[in-house]
Amino acid sequence: KPGKKMSVEASLKDSENRWESSYAAHDVSVAQSLVANDFSGVYWDGKVQNKSAIIGQIKKDKDTYKSASNEKLSVRSYGPNCAVVIGTA
Repeated sequence: KPGKKMSVEASLKDSENRWESSYAAHDVSVAQSLVANDFSGVYWDGKVQNKSAIIGQIKKDKDTYKSASNEKLSVRSYGPNCAVVIGTA
């Protein structure tokens, strides 16, 4: 329903899905708004990237995607202000 408040879990999963979809759309605005300035992400190949590197990667990517989606997202909460989302992109 429009206006219905999402649970924390649903909101985090929605954000992760918007972020993943933004790669296919080559849209840096999602990463700019969702990713913390002090973000560090570790990728499947062991590469560590910060926010600036992710935005740069999206900007230089010229690939065409048939899909960009997440699978098996799970959210683990660790108190009122901390949660971790785990899944496969």
